[in-house]
Amino acid sequence: MTLRQFDQAFFGYARGHRLLSASAPLDEESSRVLRVVTDMSFEGRSKSYLSVLPLPMARAHAFIRTWPAEAWMRPGAVWSRVLFLPWQDLGTLMNFSEVVAAIKPVDLRDSRELEKFMKASASPLEVDLESGNPPPVSTTDSAIDLEKLLGGVYSSSRTVSVASPDPRQEEQILLALFAQQWPRLRRSFAFRTRYRSSETAINFDLEIVEKRDRTSDLPSGREWAQSLANDLKGARSTLHAFLQRYGAQSRRGRRDMSVLVRLHDELTNTRHGQDAVSTLFKEFPSSRDMPSLKYDIFAEDGAIPILEPERVGLAVANSEHLNLAELQIGRRLVQLVLDESIDTGVGLRTDFATIPESQIEGLLEEIANHLNFETVLQFADLHEDLALLVAARRPDFLENARLWEALEGESVGDVFMSLEPEVQRSILRRLLASGAVSALAIACNASSDTWWQLVEIMSSESTTAAAVAENAAVLQGVLERIGMAGLSGSPVKGASARYVLTMLLAAPLQAGLWRRLAPKDWSNALIAAQEGELRGAPPLILERLLVLALVSGTQSGDATLRKKSWELTFPRLHEALRSPQFDSESWAVLNSVLPSGPEWDRCYRLRRGAVAEIRRDDWGAGPSSRLIGSAGPDAHDMIEQLNRRKKARKSWVEDVLRLIGKK
Repeated sequence: MTLRQFDQAFFGYARGHRLLSASAPLDEESSRVLRVVTDMSFEGRSKSYLSVLPLPMARAHAFIRTWPAEAWMRPGAVWSRVLFLPWQDLGTLMNFSEVVAAIKPVDLRDSRELEKFMKASASPLEVDLESGNPPPVSTTDSAIDLEKLLGGVYSSSRTVSVASPDPRQEEQILLALFAQQWPRLRRSFAFRTRYRSSETAINFDLEIVEKRDRTSDLPSGREWAQSLANDLKGARSTLHAFLQRYGAQSRRGRRDMSVLVRLHDELTNTRHGQDAVSTLFKEFPSSRDMPSLKYDIFAEDGAIPILEPERVGLAVANSEHLNLAELQIGRRLVQLVLDESIDTGVGLRTDFATIPESQIEGLLEEIANHLNFETVLQFADLHEDLALLVAARRPDFLENARLWEALEGESVGDVFMSLEPEVQRSILRRLLASGAVSALAIACNASSDTWWQLVEIMSSESTTAAAVAENAAVLQGVLERIGMAGLSGSPVKGASARYVLTMLLAAPLQAGLWRRLAPKDWSNALIAAQEGELRGAPPLILERLLVLALVSGTQSGDATLRKKSWELTFPRLHEALRSPQFDSESWAVLNSVLPSGPEWDRCYRLRRGAVAEIRRDDWGAGPSSRLIGSAGPDAHDMIEQLNRRKKARKSWVEDVLRLIGKK
């Protein structure tokens, strides 16, 4: 109990019905209204009536008890006690029984008792206020259908009149209904009991009367009204707290009661969360409407008991009405994934494609900021499309080869191609270093130029021929995945020796990739391997360079280039072919361009090819003698071949023999 003082007033007859006494001055408007509503006739069973109404000018609610005056007064006179409850106190009280009890009727037997009571009414009235909620309403002795009454009150803005043989028996219902309302609604709500309904200076929202000539037709079958009735009867404790918390932000008064009750019922039913949210934004679309309720539905620490996966899902699904950044949806979504609160496709049933463009960037940034190389893989399992967008926001995630495999190939390739060239290069470099063949194949399928970029990156970062050979295995694996048919584009012009060497080792020679380089590139690479930056190259590399420099040169249309390729390659190649371990792929390429001859004598066929080239381009004695002389003991074989075809030019053959010391 809490002892409080409130101003009071006393109205009655003194040469007309008027204010007889008050503990504080009344403004003119409040005085006029009270003179009217405190005067009424008594013809029924009730010995007193209760009226409760707002006084906006006084910023208070008037609680009025009216009863008939004693016989010694003028016939038809009445007394009315008024207690003024300031609106700030009205908003904190939940039990009004002691307020009404404080203004009970007083037996004024004569003028001396009247004068004594008028004097007492000139001072504030002390009231012991009840704390806590009002007791449950009992409808055992009531003539009112509580559910219909509530349905009528909150279904329209018109006055609802209900008949009862003894209205005073219904005061408990009226006070409980009043306490059920949120403070702002109370400030505009007026109700009373009396004999009959009538027009007054103030519009009463609800009145209970004895006479039935002007009662209202009440609706039935309203589920929300049943919930309100159950709350008044003590069966829905959560509803009362819900109305007090969120009704405070209502802008539409009585109209919002049914909406809030439906929201409460849907939110407390785990199967109707989406229904509640649909109702919420349908009824309160503006961001200024019901901000606390929206926060408590969608915020991580919101008061509404909804599972976090559902909260996040509802927020995303209704993002057009919310600020996802303020709700930290990105961080919470990541946390759910890390806590394994969401399985793939289960628990977060929503479409991220519905998020407005104005919010997607902020959401992606927050998600990306709370992910790392490992957790982004879990996130990709949850929602691939969103993970792709996160990867676009944080390209460094694409350095993780497993992410490429976790996402749909074509889509992740599209994301990769949307990045800036320098970012692409950084990602490719890391993938190459980790030997991520699958991821690199996806990138190459997205753009044929990517494979050539890989060649350039690898060749620029490999310092020795051995290093190129070691790293080229990754490129060869990529090329096996994408296939030569899908490899369009062309290598760089004027390629470096390491670039040429990388291409040499990136694919089997039979694939013919080497043909995309110019003969000069192969000649320069061979020189670099023999005496330049690639010195110390393994025999396999030298053998392939010798063959490709020769074959590419001899197949060109430039006689000078053909002659140079033979001069550059013949001596060492003639020697290398003597070994039975000569690279089989290199021999297959060389075999296809050399003249026919015994398969077992590769050197012989090479010499035949050299002789054919000498004859074809008419080299002259000097160059011919140098090439033939490099064949060592087999030089005589080349002379015999020349001799058989050069009878008409015997002197030329003799010059060659003389130059090489054979004559």
